[in-house]
Amino acid sequence: MADQSVLVRELLHYFLGSYARHRLHERLNNAVPGITQKMEKKGIVYPALSLSLVSRDALFRLWRVLIPSGDVADIIRDTQEGAILKMIQAKPQALTNTTQAVVVATVEAMLNLTFGND
Repeated sequence: MADQSVLVRELLHYFLGSYARHRLHERLNNAVPGITQKMEKKGIVYPALSLSLVSRDALFRLWRVLIPSGDVADIIRDTQEGAILKMIQAKPQALTNTTQAVVVATVEAMLNLTFGND
């Protein structure tokens, strides 16, 4: 079976035509405030809820920014969530103490997992 990050990059290429990391990073960062606001409106707030639940929801919403298919975003989220959570948990608490900080940390982790640490 192919490496998951290769499959994710291929899906990005299929849906976006280009998957330059810096362009995806910019697009995701621009979406962070809106994603955070929608999560908070639905009651998905950190630290009231667990880090794993908040990062899981953020990961799905972030992939939906890039990929129009909710089913594909679900699959990617499901394959990445464990590794993403470990990467976020490794960060100092001060960098993940709000919902928006968790969303930002999720952006960094998903890009690092997909493209490697540049």
